[in-house]
Amino acid sequence: MEFPSNPLSIDDGYLLMSPSNPDAVLAFLSGLGLSRPDIAAVVVNDPRFICARVDKTLATRVAELGDLGLSRSQIARLIPVARSVFRCKSLAPRLAFLLTEFGSLDRCLEVVKTNYGVLTSNIETVIKPNLVVLKECGISIANWRTYASVSRVMNRPTKHLEQAVVRANEYGAKQGSRMFAHAVVIFGILGQEKLAKRLELFKRLGWSQDDLSLAVRRMPHTSYP
Repeated sequence: MEFPSNPLSIDDGYLLMSPSNPDAVLAFLSGLGLSRPDIAAVVVNDPRFICARVDKTLATRVAELGDLGLSRSQIARLIPVARSVFRCKSLAPRLAFLLTEFGSLDRCLEVVKTNYGVLTSNIETVIKPNLVVLKECGISIANWRTYASVSRVMNRPTKHLEQAVVRANEYGAKQGSRMFAHAVVIFGILGQEKLAKRLELFKRLGWSQDDLSLAVRRMPHTSYP
């Protein structure tokens, strides 16, 4: 098999087999204000980042984020968290939606650190339907006490989340309370099958249905492995 001697440009903005391109990427990141450890973390998490086109990909992403109102220092903070998604054209509209929902970049960064899937999942078919389910049962992701925790189920299948809400109601957790939100998160992560097995274990240990209901209302993490 013969390999081309010239650099190969491909559709998603990579420039391969170019000895100078990594230096350009490193200089670009340094110019944004990323520290050497941050740059190293970016490359370790996404090795192909070093092959991205500065002019067609990285500079374009920075311009798009600037249009959202982000400063260069804020963009520098975002890059290590966004990882490979930073190279995607969908980053700006995704982040615009999250900024609207969570209210600030700091909150968005905390959410993505908690659940990277929030940044990679389909907004229209996954995230928005799940937010509707959460809001209908009184869970506000804008609440500073719960938004990072609740973000862990934002990209779960909507059916799983709906089942988690039903379960939380069955065990008497009060809608709108912090414990209800915790119960929905835990039940949503576990799923029906794993949750049923764990609750059955407690029953075999002698717990009554009332005991389980009380535990879920007061300490929903009891059902979490």
